[in-house]
Amino acid sequence: PPKGYEGRRLTNPARIESYRKILKKGGTVYQKTDDADFFEYSRQNFLDAGFNVTDLSDSPEEDLPLPIKIKSEYENKFIDKGISIKKLKAEK
Repeated sequence: PPKGYEGRRLTNPARIESYRKILKKGGTVYQKTDDADFFEYSRQNFLDAGFNVTDLSDSPEEDLPLPIKIKSEYENKFIDKGISIKKLKAEK
């Protein structure tokens, strides 16, 4: 992203800290993205905040939890173009 945009990301360190504060033990955040760099950025920030992170990218569709199964219009467009969607589960 352009310089100065990190604060807008939903997985920046400050935002993840707020998730950590409001979630109960076992509380979960799911994320999907088509951007490999953003996926890695998010994964590392969740790990740094003490979350247990599971990469769900290669999980069969039927094994995924409902929040991850729901597809946006943009996600469907990316899938139609052959762009893979990266998925993670971050659990407190």
